[in-house]
Amino acid sequence: MALPTRAELPVRVRELLPAWREPGTLCVAWSFDGYFVAANTSYIQAFGWTEAELTGAQYWDFVHPADQDDAVETVDRLITAGGGRTGREARRLCRDGRYRCVRYDLAADVGAELLYAVGVDVSARRPPLEEARVPVGTWVRDVRACALTWSDELYAMNGLPVGTPLTDALVRSLVHEQDRPLVDGAWYASLVDSDAHTARFRALRPDGTVRQLESTGRVIARSGNQAITIRGITLDVTDRL
Repeated sequence: MALPTRAELPVRVRELLPAWREPGTLCVAWSFDGYFVAANTSYIQAFGWTEAELTGAQYWDFVHPADQDDAVETVDRLITAGGGRTGREARRLCRDGRYRCVRYDLAADVGAELLYAVGVDVSARRPPLEEARVPVGTWVRDVRACALTWSDELYAMNGLPVGTPLTDALVRSLVHEQDRPLVDGAWYASLVDSDAHTARFRALRPDGTVRQLESTGRVIARSGNQAITIRGITLDVTDRL
């Protein structure tokens, strides 16, 4: 995905942009409302997400829970100050469920309402995280075709053989009965607007095992007022509770 730029960039942003093509430098841009806009090749390779998968949730959803408050506060300060630049460390989720710690410089382009982050992986400098990998899967919903696609990891998360035909009735049956209104509410809200909607719920596997899942999704394509495509990510957060 091409890096968004405009003719009159703030000085702090211009200073970061040359690093976009440097091998090993992790670069990403997202909008002020937290949605992915672009990433360089090193970033995609390091974290394993495709650009399409990154559009399914907000920036904060890929940040370790212990680092999310600081990340939000940092961005809010930059935006409120009308731009500027700051440095931070944060652990970011990889596609395989691991976390990498990144030391990054962050700059804001208030005129374009874009944030740019340029960083390096400093995981080796920190004590290894004791927590196990977080099971993570992705999904895509074609609303008009009533078709749902799951990654292999999401099938495993729900205790189903890969390739099991996905119907609305089957998917709903995997949600604990008491949590279905919550999940239904998040789903219908996502059809109305393009904001990310998150639901944490109990998933009941066919073997009777109960897991805590957290799923976030957002509409990434519309035709008029009708949602066409919804993308999302789902994490098994049972071991965090």
